[in-house]
This record gives sequence, C-alpha cells and structure tokens, in this order.
Amino acid sequence: MQQPPKVIDLHYKTDEEQPANTYVGSLKRDANLDRFYSSNITSLLQYKFLKRQSNLFTLNAHTGVLKTAVKIDRETVCPVRMDVCSVKLDVAVQPIEYIKIIRVVVVIVDVNDHTPSFASPVLEFEINESTAPDSASLTNTAISKNSLSPSQLNYFDVDSEIDTSPAFNVKIKVTKKLDREVKSVYHLVVSAIDGGGKRGSVKVVVNVIDANDNIPTFERTHYEVSIKENVPIGYLVETVKATDKDDGLNAEIIYSLESGGVVTRSKSKKNIASSSVALPFQIDNKTGAVFTSGVIDFEEVIMYRLIISARDMGPDAVQVSVPLTVYIEDENDNSPEISFHTLSSRPGEAEVSENMKIGTFVAYVSVFDADHGLLSLYFYIHVFFYLYASSDAFFILKKMNNREFQILTAAVFDYEKIREFHLSFICSDNGDVPRTSSQALKVNVTDLNDNSPQFSSQKYRVSVKENNEVGKQIIQLAASDRDSNLNAVITYSLTIKEAPANSISEDAVFLINNETGLITVAASLDREKQDKYLLEVTAQDGGQPAKYDVAYVHVTVQDVNDENMKAHNRTYLHKNNLFYVSTSVQRNDVIVRVVASDLDSGENGRVTYEIISCIETDDASLKNHNQITTEVGSIFSSSNQNFTYELTILASDHGNTSLSALIILRIFVNESYTRTGHLIVKKEDVHLKVVIAFFCGLALVIFVLLF
Repeated sequence: MQQPPKVIDLHYKTDEEQPANTYVGSLKRDANLDRFYSSNITSLLQYKFLKRQSNLFTLNAHTGVLKTAVKIDRETVCPVRMDVCSVKLDVAVQPIEYIKIIRVVVVIVDVNDHTPSFASPVLEFEINESTAPDSASLTNTAISKNSLSPSQLNYFDVDSEIDTSPAFNVKIKVTKKLDREVKSVYHLVVSAIDGGGKRGSVKVVVNVIDANDNIPTFERTHYEVSIKENVPIGYLVETVKATDKDDGLNAEIIYSLESGGVVTRSKSKKNIASSSVALPFQIDNKTGAVFTSGVIDFEEVIMYRLIISARDMGPDAVQVSVPLTVYIEDENDNSPEISFHTLSSRPGEAEVSENMKIGTFVAYVSVFDADHGLLSLYFYIHVFFYLYASSDAFFILKKMNNREFQILTAAVFDYEKIREFHLSFICSDNGDVPRTSSQALKVNVTDLNDNSPQFSSQKYRVSVKENNEVGKQIIQLAASDRDSNLNAVITYSLTIKEAPANSISEDAVFLINNETGLITVAASLDREKQDKYLLEVTAQDGGQPAKYDVAYVHVTVQDVNDENMKAHNRTYLHKNNLFYVSTSVQRNDVIVRVVASDLDSGENGRVTYEIISCIETDDASLKNHNQITTEVGSIFSSSNQNFTYELTILASDHGNTSLSALIILRIFVNESYTRTGHLIVKKEDVHLKVVIAFFCGLALVIFVLLF
C-alpha cells in the first residue's frame, strides 16, 4: 500500500461569530488516510495538537473532526488590519509507527458586524487664515472594525488614507482661500460608510485664526563680550533684545540658546575647535538675559560661540537667530601639576630592587601649569624643587630641564632593612601671588631571593607509641624566611634517611604537609620490627633560584604490651610430651628449665614464672616437691623423684595489662635417664591452640604447646 507523505497540508474556512462547536472539517477524511492505511489501522489512529497554539478549536482524538471551541471574533484574532486572517494548527497522527504531521490553516471569514466610528463625536480644529488652498489639511481617524478594502468606504468631500490598523485617516483640505474677517468658524458633518452599508458620522468645527505675518528682529546682528574665568554661577554675561510688529501673542517674544561651537585649550597649549563641550550658560526665555550656569575655566575653553534664537508666540512662528561670542580671560587660578612616570603599575608608586647599583633609575618627574601667558610655569626660569625622604642619602634628583627631572638611587638598598621610602616634591609658579603644589611618591624596594629559609633548630626529637592510628600528628616544623612574596613562600618535603637493618618499607610511613610542615604517621608502626626513624625535612622557598634549609627529626617508637609469649622445647622432649628424669635426682637438683620469650621491651618484655598446675596422681602434695625460679624459669626438685607427674607453668610479663602463656610439662621418672632438659618459649617454633581443661575442679583457659 502506498505510504502517505510525512507532512500533509489542509486548509479550511469558517465565519466569525459562529457558536462554539461549529464544524470546521474532518482531518481523517480530508487527509485521505483511508487511501494509505487499512481500516484496521485507521481505526487505531489518534489525532492530537502538537502544542496548544490556540484555544479557539477542539480536535476529536479518534475521529479527527475539527470544531470551534468558542465564538470567534475576527477583529480580536487579527487586531492588525490584514486581507486574510488565519490560524495555523499543527496536528500529530499517532501511534508513533504511523506518525504524520498535518498542518492545518483555518481562515477566519469577516462578517460585517461593526459600524464605522470616530475618535470623538465632535472634532474641533484651528486653521490660519493665510493657509493657501490645498496646501494644508485637517486630519482625524474614522475607525471601522470590519476588514474592508479602500474601495468599500465612501467619504463625502474628504480624502482617506489606509492605516495598518483597521482605521482610515480622514483629511479635510482647504479648497478656497480663507478670510477670518468674513467667516471665523465653519461647521461640517463628515460621514463614513462601510461596504456593508453601515454609517458613522462626526461633527467638525473649524476655527479660522489670525495670521502671524511678521517675524522678530534683533537690535544687533552680532554680540561679543569678554568675561574672566571663575566668575560665579548666575553672573550676567549679556542681554539680547528682539521686537515683533505683530500684536498679542504674535508679538510676544521667547528666547532660546544653543551651542555654536567652542575653542578648547589642551595641555599642549593648542587651541582646538569643538562642538561637544557642555555649555555653562543659560538664557531667560522672556527677558533675553544670558548668565552663567556652570564653571568657567580658561584652561578648558577660551571662547564660546552661542546661538541666540527668538520667535514669537503666534502660530506658524518663524525663528530668527544671532551669534553671541563670549571670550574667557585667564587668571592665575592653577597650581603647578607634578606627574610621576615609573615602571610600576600602581599610580603614585615606584619600584627599585634591592642590591641594585648606585645611579639606578627610579622615576621620571614632570611639571605642568595650565595657566596662560606670564602666569604659566613654562615662561619662567625659576622652578623650586625640594626632595624630602627619611634620608637624603638614598636618592638624587637629576635635572633635565626646567620642568623635567629624574630620580636616581644614591645608595644600595637592602629589602630586609628598609622596604619603602616616602618622597615629597614641591613646585611653585611665578604668578603675582605664587601658587605651590606638592606631590608624594612612594618608592617600594623589591625583594631578591637573598635569604634562605631557617628552621628554629636543626634537630628535633619526638616519640610515638606503636600500633598508632593512621594519620596521627607527631610534630609540626616551621621555617622562616626574611624575604617576601614568592621568595618567602616555603614548601616542605620529607625523606627517611636512617632505619635499622630490619626496617620495614620506608614508603609512605611518614607524610608531611608541604604547606604547614605538619608531619603525620601514614602507617601503623610496629616497635618489634622497627623502633626508630631518622627523618630529613627540607624547607625550600619559591625564589628563582630557590634556597633551602634542612632539619632532622629523630622518631622513637614507644613499646606497647602487644606481644604474647610462645613456648618451645628445644631438647630432651620425648614423644607424647614426656620429660625423662632419673630416679637419682636429689633435692635442689634442676630438672628442667623453661624459657618464655616476649618481643616487647622494658616491663612489657620482662617474664616471670609460676607453677600453677594440679598433678595427675592421687598424691596432691606432689606439687610441693618441685619449685621454679621466678626470674630464670629453672624447675628443681625439693624432694626425691619417683613418680610420673604433670606440671603447668604460668609465664607472665609485667605490662600494665599483663599477657601470659601456659606451659604443660609431663615428667617421667626413669632410672636409666640421667640428663635434664630446657623448655624455651620462642615465637617462630611454636603453634598455640586454645583448649579448655579442668584441673582440681577449676575451669581454666590455657595455651597448650603442640609439637
């Protein structure tokens, strides 16, 4: 089946002022969708406005029928006059696999439902008696809200022009020469008829007024005046006068003033013509008096050319003008101006680096006086300059001419001793009453990177407990630099220099904040593996080239009682955990020695021993037949040995929270065995297992040596 186009254009017409729900058209039928889709598909199609472009119409989503939603007023929909008033709608056909766009244009047809109207029921005009026939017209607007072509309006004895709005400009022309003395008022009726036959009228009253046939005349053709600069605001400059031979308002004169150009004076003493300078003058529009309204400054403008205009108050007044030239006379009202030109980007400041040689350029000084003639500094030889500083041994003033100087260094500066100087300059002109100026210059001594950072000490000692939290702060180092800015910005770095032979990896054990010098521990420390570190800390400034200082931090790792003791029988231990002892053992003979090792240090690593076991025999007093040295761990007999028995020895350290280990020995007395043994507690040779044993009716948790 043939595929429909992606976009379908439909056009409809509907009259305005029809009731809501008026049928406009069927999009489904007029788009010929039945030709492109089967009935099964067309029954599935839905119709929807792409966006709510208008509230004038409704669309049935299933049938595609378009109707009006409200009563439509064409003049509201299209307020601007146009031949065709239309509404555009975009409709989407769904579902998505059959999506099409239908562009609908609905033309709103005009109905003659309005009567032509005028802005006012009575219009009144004035016209001068000297108006020539056909040379002037009276205008008003006749309004018809219906959309009609110009040929549909008929005007009696009037002309009409079509505006862009639904209106017509009505012009009433003078056809004969008027004479107010014969007739001073006319009463007219103007009617407007639209193409539908509806009529609107307005009454027009035309008043003929007297002609203003004389123009004002000034007493002089040109005015000139001189005033001194700095006269006060309101100072009377000149009064102009014009007369008019007419009577009444036709003879009443009003004055105005505007610029005809000025001559300005720049600092280069050249006179420049300009028309953009604001005028410091005003005129009384009734009396013609010209007075100052702003500051008069010879140094800015030396001459003003004013245009004075006069016109009478009558209609069709003709304006006449005359020039008024105002010359400005100079006074010694300006002090010399001192200017500094330096290599610094900050106004009023100069810069010189420390350690620069004598005679280095600091600033260029120039002086300017805006006054003219004999008052100006340029025309006098004597210029007085005085240089003040905290010490005149640091600078010299080199004269180039009467108004130009150079400031040079007279010493070698040290930023760390003096960082700035404040200089003052004084200059006087040679007026009758001399005027004096002073100007200050700040000279900044800029820093060179001639100082290294300095630690307060070259060696630091600090201790930290093992098993610490990662990130623990241990010490903050600070270095100072007498330089400034980047030369004094210090960056810290850290290197681990020394560690014992059994050192763990040095990588990232300690970290330093490169801005603050704060050292933190980046790993959990183990004293049994490494008990001290030597850190090298470098403080480097930001100068070019950079300078640095080095300090050393000795870190001692403090012991924590975190190591358990381990037991191991190095020799003489037979299978089934038996020690063989000769029956010939006498009182106070050493049977066996137990040794417990603890990797901790100090009291945490000091081990003592105690026999605590019950005996696997009916003889409960056998325990007292053996004793152990508390510090050494030697077990010796306190009586003759003739039984096989079992001992449990408790080995304990002396930490604040004591840790301990149990050692179980089985002693077998044999006549043929003559040697004693040692039991050594050692971490790397032992495995511990937690078991629950019951001795003498007590429940004990013990560590049993397994071999």
